[in-house]
Amino acid sequence: MVAMPTEVLTPARHAALLAFLARPDQGFCFCRYWDFGGGTVAWLACDPEANRDAMARALDAGEVWGVVALDGDAVVGWMRLSRTAAVPKLADDAPGAASVLCVAVAEERRGRGLARALLRAAIEAARDARFVELRAHPRFEDGLDAGAVWTGPRRLFEAEGFVKVREGERRWTYARTLNR
Repeated sequence: MVAMPTEVLTPARHAALLAFLARPDQGFCFCRYWDFGGGTVAWLACDPEANRDAMARALDAGEVWGVVALDGDAVVGWMRLSRTAAVPKLADDAPGAASVLCVAVAEERRGRGLARALLRAAIEAARDARFVELRAHPRFEDGLDAGAVWTGPRRLFEAEGFVKVREGERRWTYARTLNR
């Protein structure tokens, strides 16, 4: 496992994050699914450029929070976080909780512990932001490809002390108490 530096996203990293999200191995979403008001069929028909522009506006407005993994100045990993109750699609109003919304790792960096490093940085960032709990919403099926586990692999959360608190139709909710 190769250690990569991680840090909380700052405006100085916005352009590098957008460049990372534009990579072919990152799909078309630009980490905007949770902000999209329509259903899955409409989402899958979205224009990648519109998603990119929406993400750029959200970054400029300070509406996006998370942690990045870096190789020099390049972003090679991203974990988006949000106050849980602020995300209607989660249907989870847990007071004092933050949630992991997206997990993205550069294809050539996968399998080296980068998602774990991002999660550990996210735990610290949520704790520093005074959240009492960090939640995750992974799909529960085994054997999914990287594109299907964009909310993070279930086993990663379990290995880092998250416990299942709810079973949903497509996703389970896991939680970890953030002790101070």
